[in-house]
Amino acid sequence: MKLRATSVLCAAILAAWVTPDLVAGSADLPVAPTPRAKGTAPGAAGDAHTKQLATARELLARNAKDGQAAHLEAAWKPVAAVLSAPDAGSTHDALTLATELIPRLRIDIVKPWLVSLMAANPGRGWAVVEALGEHLTRAEAALASNPDRRGKLLKLQSAGINAYLATKAANPPQKLLVRFATRWMDEAEAARRAVPPPPPPFQPGRPVQPTRLPSRAEHSISIYDLIDAAPGSRFVESLADREFRARTLDSLVRTYLVEGEETAAFANIELLAATKHASASELLAEFLRTWAKNHNPNPNSPFAQQPIVYGPNGQVISRGQPLVPVTRSLQERNLDELTQLVARIKKLPCAQPDEALLIQAFMSCYTANAIYSRHALQGVFGPPQNLKPDSLARLTEQMRMSVSTLRTQLTQQGQPGQPKSNRKPEDLQSDVLAGYAMTRSLLDDALARQSTNWRLALTRAVVMFDELDFQHDTQPKPDFTTRRTEIMAEFARVAGLYAAQVDERDGSPNLTVYEQWFSAALGASDLQGLTEAKLPDPRQPAKIRAAMQSLPGEAGERHVAEFAAALYPKLATVRPAMKPRFLKMGAEVVDNHPRLGPAKKLLNYYKDLSKEVKLEVVLDGAPAVGSMEPFGAFVLLRHTREVEQGSGGFGRFLQNQVGNPMAYNYGRPATNYRDRFENTMSATLGEHFEVVSCTFESDKVVSRPASEEGWRITPYAYVLLKARGSQVDRLPPLQLDLDFMDGAGFVVLGIESAAVSLDASRRDRRPATGVEVNQTVDERHASEGTLKLEIKAAARGLVPELGQLLAAIPDGFETVKTDAHALSVVKFDPESPQPAVRSERTWLLTLKAKPDRTDPNFRFPTAVGSDTLVKFQRYRDADIVPASEEIVIGNFGSAPATYRRYAALAGLIGAVCVGTVVAWRLFRRQRPAQRWHGPQVPNRLTPVTVLGYLRSVATQGGLTTSQNAELQKTIQRIEQHYFSELPDEATPPELTAVVNRWNGTTN
Repeated sequence: MKLRATSVLCAAILAAWVTPDLVAGSADLPVAPTPRAKGTAPGAAGDAHTKQLATARELLARNAKDGQAAHLEAAWKPVAAVLSAPDAGSTHDALTLATELIPRLRIDIVKPWLVSLMAANPGRGWAVVEALGEHLTRAEAALASNPDRRGKLLKLQSAGINAYLATKAANPPQKLLVRFATRWMDEAEAARRAVPPPPPPFQPGRPVQPTRLPSRAEHSISIYDLIDAAPGSRFVESLADREFRARTLDSLVRTYLVEGEETAAFANIELLAATKHASASELLAEFLRTWAKNHNPNPNSPFAQQPIVYGPNGQVISRGQPLVPVTRSLQERNLDELTQLVARIKKLPCAQPDEALLIQAFMSCYTANAIYSRHALQGVFGPPQNLKPDSLARLTEQMRMSVSTLRTQLTQQGQPGQPKSNRKPEDLQSDVLAGYAMTRSLLDDALARQSTNWRLALTRAVVMFDELDFQHDTQPKPDFTTRRTEIMAEFARVAGLYAAQVDERDGSPNLTVYEQWFSAALGASDLQGLTEAKLPDPRQPAKIRAAMQSLPGEAGERHVAEFAAALYPKLATVRPAMKPRFLKMGAEVVDNHPRLGPAKKLLNYYKDLSKEVKLEVVLDGAPAVGSMEPFGAFVLLRHTREVEQGSGGFGRFLQNQVGNPMAYNYGRPATNYRDRFENTMSATLGEHFEVVSCTFESDKVVSRPASEEGWRITPYAYVLLKARGSQVDRLPPLQLDLDFMDGAGFVVLGIESAAVSLDASRRDRRPATGVEVNQTVDERHASEGTLKLEIKAAARGLVPELGQLLAAIPDGFETVKTDAHALSVVKFDPESPQPAVRSERTWLLTLKAKPDRTDPNFRFPTAVGSDTLVKFQRYRDADIVPASEEIVIGNFGSAPATYRRYAALAGLIGAVCVGTVVAWRLFRRQRPAQRWHGPQVPNRLTPVTVLGYLRSVATQGGLTTSQNAELQKTIQRIEQHYFSELPDEATPPELTAVVNRWNGTTN
């Protein structure tokens, strides 16, 4: 007995002194030495419980020594047994051990036990919960860096409290409930702060900043664990303090919303609203904003498109497809859920939310290009005309924007880099028109009841303008100008409705009417949609200014001043090419008001650039260019020295930069300047001219001094054209878009040339100097009676026609075929002091000897002009060698008559000799064929070496007439395939087989 008591005592001492230090590596807080229980009732039960606790301490010591988790689970069993026993007496020691073990055990081991203990012995279970709460409070500093351990303790406390409240004897002390709720709210607030914000949208030209997480992100409990430990409805109802209960519900709702638990969040809002607490309305508004965000299938949502991928120079490489397809069923589910939600909101005994929030939630049910139906609107809001005017105006404005998005999708359909769509353009057009009709119908119904509401009238005017603009883009009609004038008059009427409601004492003017009117006058209802194709109405700026000045009292001056001050900030939403139009017409509206400030300086800068950079088109030669005959025109930039130096030169405008890693555009997006100018030029000239080619100067171009002091000329391009008819009498103005930095990004200025007069009814010779002509005769087909003459001409300027270069073909030959290659402008001449180009042209003539030809020689055609440099060449085997002006050609298939007689006589003698030899061989005894030893076979078989070998075989002789003919055909075939200007499409000769054929025996 003494031995057993001694062992128990040693175990207790070991657990008290060793465990805190050794367990510190796996626990978060050293636990004070556990004293022996005092007042334990003697008896068998008490001795058994003491033994069980001693066993638990021993197992704890083993775990501290070897770290095995099995010892913890084994230690927990006796502790749980003691706490569950109804006759346990004092449970101080057991609770102390439990607080040591529970944080280190799996929650699935402890939670079921705690719930069952609450059901069987609520007092004992409550004691465990209190012990865990005290342990959590005491260990706060040590557990600050262990969110998992804190989350586990909160879950166990929550489970215990909820189980306790489920018993009939539930009467929890408020102190413990408040302490747990306070702890949970603190952890929930930290967790909400730790949720990373969404990354900022990409903006070209600005670096994307990395998202910074809050400093406590790695030490906060996860939202999932907090939701598992969240107080339930019985817990909240048990809180006696009304304000504290409201705080708890507020924290619960916000935490549920972070994780998208909208059902649970709204249930807590209903609990709070039942108490008629003032914070219910604020929470409901937050709930609606979050609901709209979570259900929005548009960008910055789970259904958003993948980010656009930009290359190193800002070019679009790819656009991702939608991460999740947005189906109609999804939108209908969103709408059904919102309809049910609105019905529940109307039953809440608190202030109803702002209609703007409900409208935002309604719009978030759809994609950005969806067309709303009247049925859907009535399901959520009831009759739309019952909405407040401002709310209805906002709703219809969003409907207009949705139609605009659909319209943009129609415009960009099929363009490179845009998402593919299987919808037909006709279907999209029908949807756009239906969307405009639906929006106008809602506005007409509302204006029938509120005819003086300027917001509704303004939205209707904008919808009418957009609808007319869309119809003009798809199917232009002659009444476009008249209808647009009527719509502009409607804007003026809306401005009158606004003026009737203006309070001259109001110091914050509303510019919506005038800014929308001004945007329509520019050509588009939205500044982002303003392009060069949109036609402005220059009569409207003066009318807008007069409308503002007619406002009562000082309101007119305030409106004009605010309008002037707002121009420069709005410049960021305008396309770079539209900035000059925007500022010019804006300055006309305010009559150069002093509040223009930086906008006026920028407008003056644009005017200076337009004056100091000019585009000139100069004909290369006389104005008489002829019809369907090539002529050239220089495109030149005339500019001041200061602009060239300040902008970094004009060489970058001679580049196609997209995809070029070496291109640098000084902070502007990479642009294919060459392609852009060529496309614009082709569209401008295509009706009356055929654009043959456009040759650009090098991007290393150096400007040349102009005749005026301080001005310089930079050659840009040389355009080769053909007039489509003799009636053409002018070259239309060309436009070159140049971009410059302007302090607010960059501006694109369309520099336009003047029209150039010309005469296509007659043609003068185009200027050409330094003409060089290379003539090469190919006599390899002479046995067939033909020659091929290749003529290559190059010149500074445009190469003239063949008849203007060379005299007629020499007597004795006729041209049976002429292959003329098109005139080609190669490059700008870098050696010319004035802008000039180098051009080339090639002709291939097939000549045939005339039957009455008597001269065996061939004379090259001579140059017409004395300043033309002519070179003569001929083929020697496969090489081209210089030749004299007159050369001797071998046998022609069709020889002169004198030689034909000798040939006939020689043929007769040859026939007699052949007959004699044949007769003699018939009487001779047959002899075996002898091996013929011809020339040495080349080591390397190429077309050149094989031709040389075959010619050696022909020269050596010893071949029959048929063999000689076969050999000549083989030689011609190899020459035709490998060395002719117009090679045949047949299978190439097998060189090895050819050599083996003629390295054989003679017959």
